[in-house]
Amino acid sequence: MKKVQEILKIFGRLNSSEIEIKSENLNLSMLFLKTQLLHLLGVHYIHSDFRKIKGRELLREILYKDYSDEEIYEKINENNPEQLDNVKSRIYYFKEFMYNIDNAEIVEMTNPHTKLKSHHLILQSVDNQYLQLGIAKGEVLDYFETFIVRKNDDYFQDTTIIEKVTGIYRYDDDNNLIPFSFDAEKAEKLEKEYREQNDDSDISDSLSYDTAEDEWDNEI
Repeated sequence: MKKVQEILKIFGRLNSSEIEIKSENLNLSMLFLKTQLLHLLGVHYIHSDFRKIKGRELLREILYKDYSDEEIYEKINENNPEQLDNVKSRIYYFKEFMYNIDNAEIVEMTNPHTKLKSHHLILQSVDNQYLQLGIAKGEVLDYFETFIVRKNDDYFQDTTIIEKVTGIYRYDDDNNLIPFSFDAEKAEKLEKEYREQNDDSDISDSLSYDTAEDEWDNEI
């Protein structure tokens, strides 16, 4: 299987997109970068010195060597076997989690002992597990720091905020805030409705929803 390669192709079209996720009282603005994806999935654990590997280097390796999921799992089992089940879970759930963020909730990161920098978590409950996408503060915009799959609520058990996601948006090239979904079919429908409601024949943007083509830059 090549689920990792599929995830890279699907979400690669969003590189450098500014994303906003809103709830009743929160407005989280993030920069989505393709170099973050493999760390979200835990694929950096293919290396024994995983703390030193940069996102760009890891992305180049996975793409150019065209690793299958099985090859990735073999390398993790060799270098960080204690992380294998964790990574398999992340890869298994990631795409559907991202496609359904509009059905998620936002909670606070409240674990005082974690080394994670995330201040909020986007939360879904699936198969008696908590799927959590961590949001950390960057220099200008926040970013997606980690994707966690756990059966306990250790990271948010003391949260004072539990708010349903009310909308996901992105900025086009003219800085217009456009309704958005990580699911290409949903996103295309949302943008069509936006154009019709705003009498806008064209959104100034180069984002394509044709995920059949590989839209990766050569500059990785």
